[in-house]
Amino acid sequence: MNNQKSNQPEPGQGSGCGCWLLAVFGLTPIFPVVAFMVLLIGLFFLCATHRWAAVLVGLTLAVACVIGAIVILNDPKMGDNAFVGILFLPWAGFGLWLSAGGFSKKRGLPNDPSS
Repeated sequence: MNNQKSNQPEPGQGSGCGCWLLAVFGLTPIFPVVAFMVLLIGLFFLCATHRWAAVLVGLTLAVACVIGAIVILNDPKMGDNAFVGILFLPWAGFGLWLSAGGFSKKRGLPNDPSS
């Protein structure tokens, strides 16, 4: 007898993502700041519930920040203000920390209440 739960999502589980994206796209032209905050809150909840999302968002943030820092530091038009590119590096570290947290989450047993 197989007592393991199926990895298939429940019929009503995926509907929240579509509503969240519609809210972000609908609010963007009217209230861009509110839409951005809804996007950040949605990403936070996505990363908190799914390991793959934490890894993907963290690595994307890290790579984008390192590339942004390199571009700003090497831009001849920046002159004496090129040091501003260093401000991207703590965000790259945060992205690496976020992705490491996604990698390190333990997989518990299906009936284990602590997982």
